[in-house]
Amino acid sequence: MFVGILCNIFQIITYASPLFNLRNVVKTQSVKFMPFWLIFVGFANGIAWLTYGLLKTFDPYIAVGNGIGALFALIQLVVFAYYKFKRNDFSDSSISSIETSTSEETTTSESTSSLSDA
Repeated sequence: MFVGILCNIFQIITYASPLFNLRNVVKTQSVKFMPFWLIFVGFANGIAWLTYGLLKTFDPYIAVGNGIGALFALIQLVVFAYYKFKRNDFSDSSISSIETSTSEETTTSESTSSLSDA
């Protein structure tokens, strides 16, 4: 029993860890501090294990920790969606940095080829 409670405490801490970024998100009104895929996968994981804990013979060690975790992830997803759509910020910084580096390489290769042609 002690080990189950201890594991649930650590599991809830793991689910709640992205919540610490909410202060930065609200202050800057930007979602760049929130890892969307981590939150989404955490939510899906919490729902899957909560469902298992409820459908199988009710197991409080599985259901409670994952239910709280799914709730934390849902809160994070709602905040993410609110600030993402509020600012209409549909750009992904990793994609834009790849496009920038690709365009710089293209410009560099074009200037190199024009020098070799002369």
